[in-house]
Amino acid sequence: MSDTTPERMSGSRHTFAVLAMILCFYGVTLGAAAVLALVAFLAFTRAGILGIPIGIGCAGVAGCIVWTVFPRSTRFTETLPRVTPTQEPQLFKAISEVAHAVGERPPDAVYIAPDINAAVREYSGWLGLGSRRAMLLGLPLAQLLTVTEFKSVIAHELGHFQAGDTKFSPWIYRLRASISQSLKRVEWGLLEIPTLWFGKLFLRTSMSLSREKEFEADAVAARVAGPTAAANALRKLDVVSPAFSAYFEAEAVPLLEASYRPSITLGFARFLKARRTRTELTKAHAASIEKRKAEQYDSHPPLVERVAAIEALPKAKQKIADDTRPAITLFQTAESLEFELLVELAGAQAVAELDPIDWNAAGEKVYLPMWARTIKRLKSKLRALDPSDLPGRALDVEAMTRSFVRVERQDAPPEVRRAIGLWVLGAALAHLLHRKGHRFDCAVGEEVVFRHRDAGASATLPDGSPSTIEPFKVLWDLSERKMTPTEWAARCEAFGIAGAGLGGEDLELKV
Repeated sequence: MSDTTPERMSGSRHTFAVLAMILCFYGVTLGAAAVLALVAFLAFTRAGILGIPIGIGCAGVAGCIVWTVFPRSTRFTETLPRVTPTQEPQLFKAISEVAHAVGERPPDAVYIAPDINAAVREYSGWLGLGSRRAMLLGLPLAQLLTVTEFKSVIAHELGHFQAGDTKFSPWIYRLRASISQSLKRVEWGLLEIPTLWFGKLFLRTSMSLSREKEFEADAVAARVAGPTAAANALRKLDVVSPAFSAYFEAEAVPLLEASYRPSITLGFARFLKARRTRTELTKAHAASIEKRKAEQYDSHPPLVERVAAIEALPKAKQKIADDTRPAITLFQTAESLEFELLVELAGAQAVAELDPIDWNAAGEKVYLPMWARTIKRLKSKLRALDPSDLPGRALDVEAMTRSFVRVERQDAPPEVRRAIGLWVLGAALAHLLHRKGHRFDCAVGEEVVFRHRDAGASATLPDGSPSTIEPFKVLWDLSERKMTPTEWAARCEAFGIAGAGLGGEDLELKV
């Protein structure tokens, strides 16, 4: 691997550089604290009454320095669901298989996380003595990967154990935090320049060491699960990880706020299969592969570098067999684990009050009442607004702000106020289309789509115009002039909503 990337410093040189800087940092800071403590002692013992304030000040500064920079032990708190071999035999069988292939003992505890993530750490003990190992595995991660790819992630994390990263990393993290805090408070005159220089040098070097450790762990994963599985897992994680938070906020949160409990894992599976999601993920992947060099403060190398390093490894037979099943099949209690994760996120009482809901029922039970509440709140401002007026409204951010944006959001950036205003108009349009008898679909990850009540499965109406309207997307199209007012007027006529009024008196609100 070093032959293909000669510009990278070896892990041992990075480790030596970081250790040298840690010793230097503690030597300088604790030396300064010792000098201040000596000055305080001399002030108390030899300067008489005038030395008391000097002594107190020097002693106080010395104590602050020691308190700020000295690393304190952190305890591992079991806030996430912990699984056992009895509860998840297939998962632990997979972990044991991978641990044997890596040549490392399995973790002492396995916890399930609510995101696309995997990590290892050591807890209890001190400086690695008497410590216990823990592994965190994201439940959505198992849904995203195949069994072999999932095992490559497990091998990667066990590689961190094998390299001793979990024993050394806490010191780096704590010192990194201490330096960051110190840099924010530096006001020491002549000492400011060397302090800033040293702090930035340490952050750059320690982050570079973190990136090198990721390359080494990737090599372990490739040797165990094969380079193809290891590279594919990295590609999926790089692109899809940000998508889970977007899915949770856009799709799951509205249902949870409406006091319903959907299947988070099932919804995420549908979200990933949605056409709009696949399009966005393709764009994200294209942007990701364009980044070919790490920034100096990145903790992980770019995807392109990691995949290239895996492909440059010497050819060797992988140590485990290929298994293309979804990794979620390793979990026998996925549904109960999901419930426990929701309890962790929202609290037991809040989750207990949620009613189960099928994603297919979200439109009628969640979104339609949500639109109705919005119209009820703004009925006086929507009553006289004709759908044909929407092109002008969509272009006028200030008018939308005055009419539809709540007082507490009036000072938000223009793009945020614009998004709120367009959503309100989209909600009013969606409810009007429903009132006129047009059928709608709220598939996970897709735009809300209304199909003309007389169109059947046809893509066009008898006059040749489209048989569907996406109320929220069409507002953005109008605001960006992707659709002309004339084209929109024709759609309104075809769907029988011209002149209807977005907050018309005939609207029956049942929330």
